[in-house]
Amino acid sequence: MKVLTLQILVKANKLLIKKDKINTSSLLAFRFKLLSGTLPSRQLLYDRYPSTYTDNLCLRCLTAVEIQSHIFDCYKNFATYNEMENKIRTSLIKLVRKNNNKKLLTEIEKRTQN
Repeated sequence: MKVLTLQILVKANKLLIKKDKINTSSLLAFRFKLLSGTLPSRQLLYDRYPSTYTDNLCLRCLTAVEIQSHIFDCYKNFATYNEMENKIRTSLIKLVRKNNNKKLLTEIEKRTQN
């Protein structure tokens, strides 16, 4: 699964670089930090700068230590994730319909019903 994800990211990066070289570097940096576990979570910032960051708690829920995985697992983010998922699904379906790929459209609709 990780190899497939990496292959998808590499392909997406190449397409992105061709399309928009100006805004690409920050997205590539984010992807690298995400994969390498170096996103600036509160825990990481607290470890690096304890005089500036007085605790390592998540600023959204204030109940858990904010490590990289918590950024994506925090219950305060679920509404945002659902909204993003719906927007991505809608855009993907429109794109597939535009390209008239009925097989892929059927697969997407089948997977999103679950």
